[in-house]
Amino acid sequence: RIVDRKHDLVDIFEMFPSIHKPELGSFFEILPKLQPRYYTISSSSVKHPNRIHVTASIVNEKKPGLPEGRIFRGACTTFLDRLTPREGAINGKRPKDERGVPAVWPHAYVFVRKSTFKLPQDISTPIILIGPGTGISPMRAFIQERESQDPEKRGDAILFFGCRRETEDFIYREELLEAVNTGVLTKLHTAFSRQQATKVYVQQLLKREASTVWSYVAEKRAHIYVCGGTQMGKDTQHALEEIVQEYGNLNKSEAHDYVENLTKTKRYIQELWSA
Repeated sequence: RIVDRKHDLVDIFEMFPSIHKPELGSFFEILPKLQPRYYTISSSSVKHPNRIHVTASIVNEKKPGLPEGRIFRGACTTFLDRLTPREGAINGKRPKDERGVPAVWPHAYVFVRKSTFKLPQDISTPIILIGPGTGISPMRAFIQERESQDPEKRGDAILFFGCRRETEDFIYREELLEAVNTGVLTKLHTAFSRQQATKVYVQQLLKREASTVWSYVAEKRAHIYVCGGTQMGKDTQHALEEIVQEYGNLNKSEAHDYVENLTKTKRYIQELWSA
């Protein structure tokens, strides 16, 4: 209940005033260290060799069950949101008359980890990308990477993207449509879950395109990439197993093993996080 309502330590002390409050120094000693936040890079080093893009949803919502309309804010996304370039900066660069003079700039401690998300070595291999919401991050990096590939040699790329409403949170809309127009993306499928009476999600779009998906996986040996929430990942894998079962004429256990083999051979890669 405490976790579901996003209570923090201040809330706990207010809710249970009988709790003994230790001295401030001792209190800080027993607090767990703030853990690093991991974000998938959403840009290609080929297109942006000196910059790293991150796509994050800013957590800022009312806490249920608390007075005063108290707001729950994500620690890292709020910190990043409050970082702004110095006044007068252009594209992150200081004005010429200020250069060479010591200045304090907004900064954050970051590091880069190795990623399991890598495009196939053979650029002619088709790819199926499934990334709703901020799960679009690595897919955007892939799209940028594909821009530099020989269009005569690169394989097809199909993207399944989802969000609540087209006019509300269809992030990178212009970029994605341009990628379709230029052929960098072969096909873009979109699921707007709250735009109509019946909710539609990416895993449902996957099943609607079952025949095409099976053709790419079984005949063209496509690689599949999934990024987003844990539940979405489970639902997507379940949808994929149903496609394999139906079009591959396999039983449920055999279809599961087929998808497991895709994972082992690195043709089915997921990067998921809990909500």
